[in-house]
Amino acid sequence: MTQPTRAESGSGLARPHFVVTGCARSATTYTARLLSAAGCSCTHEAVFGPHTTGFAGWRAAQGDSSWLAVPFLSQLPRETIVIHQVREPRAAVDALVRFGIFASERTGVRRDAVALTRYVRSGGVRAVVDGFNPRRRRERGRRLNRDFVAFLLRHCPEAFLETNDVARAARHWIDWNTRVESEAAAAGLPYRRIRVEELDLDGLGALVDLLGGDADPATLDAALTSTSTTANRRPGGRVLPVTRDTLGDELAELLDATARSYGYTLTAS
Repeated sequence: MTQPTRAESGSGLARPHFVVTGCARSATTYTARLLSAAGCSCTHEAVFGPHTTGFAGWRAAQGDSSWLAVPFLSQLPRETIVIHQVREPRAAVDALVRFGIFASERTGVRRDAVALTRYVRSGGVRAVVDGFNPRRRRERGRRLNRDFVAFLLRHCPEAFLETNDVARAARHWIDWNTRVESEAAAAGLPYRRIRVEELDLDGLGALVDLLGGDADPATLDAALTSTSTTANRRPGGRVLPVTRDTLGDELAELLDATARSYGYTLTAS
């Protein structure tokens, strides 16, 4: 079946489909909830998840917010708007390290255990059994750390060649963000880059307008007020700093240059 390229709004007017994407830990959960609260129906990793092997349609939403969409941008209908969301690199690298996606095997197991604990609380022993079953995890939208690691090993293997967690996270931030731009350009898709730190009243209003919404200032303000900025934050202790010692000279210079191109001031000391 041919997938539609535009979504119907509540008023019956056609709105463009869209995807919000960037590197992992770029606050895509926050943006999905914020846009939905502002009247642009947006799922989070429902269209593009760690088990995705190709674009299979938008389901019921106007758009999907997912860092996992990047390898599949070339498959999107031509009118799909690509919203490239970037996050300040130090904050993104810190969040990636806390998430454990580039961590050692032992840390990955610990993260899996945290996910399984959540399953127990929500569904008992049966939920744990489903959690260990890849097919059941896909069906229920459940993901373990290993699912994200496997995805990155397929689509961003160069990050794992770095020598420590911070360097791997920095390499992912650089390569994944750069790839969003190149993939969107190669596919001829409409492209807009935003910095998540600038999603204030004006920034959100401009984004909603781009996506065909008509939210008034009161609705936008309510969306910003009601949407938690810590929706998917991971706790953790102090992590290694983003410095030349942890990155190496070449990677530090590349991170600095890429950050500047996105409007961030960063000098890795």
